[in-house]
Amino acid sequence: MSSHIYAQLYKHLQRHLALGDTFVFLWNLYGIAVIRELVETEEEFGKDLKFVVEKYLKPLEDHLRGAHITPSSSSASVGSSSAPSTIPRLVRDHKDVIFGNFMQISEFHNGVLIEGFKYYANEPKMLGRTFLRLERDFDKHVAYCRDEPKAQEFLDEHEEVKEYFDASTFRECP
Repeated sequence: MSSHIYAQLYKHLQRHLALGDTFVFLWNLYGIAVIRELVETEEEFGKDLKFVVEKYLKPLEDHLRGAHITPSSSSASVGSSSAPSTIPRLVRDHKDVIFGNFMQISEFHNGVLIEGFKYYANEPKMLGRTFLRLERDFDKHVAYCRDEPKAQEFLDEHEEVKEYFDASTFRECP
């Protein structure tokens, strides 16, 4: 969380201490700790989502755009390169099955939701407004959860695809 937010929270707490309201001070301190944990957890989740987008989705989309092919097209190389793609054909052909609306979920968490958390970070009682305001945006998760079993089944049925994701993930993880 940025130091600016901490400064705002500290000023808010100082006001209560100056008034001698220890209970309110402690209650607000607890609320701030909860919000801090929520924001930090959301930021970590956002980083994980970005990893998947940067490692898999963007290269896949760049490949499909750069090669001017549709997923079912027979061309496997990017641009004029004659080297075969490092992205397996099954992944290219079934991008929507594998990833569904993952990009939309990543954009939501890394943009709209985290900004909503930060906006109300100095007012713990108001944080619920973020969830109410963004209620419909969480429907993206419903669609993802509905489609996830199909993606898992696809991975289970195609060892080449599973190996591709396992191998490239292990190369990138610290």
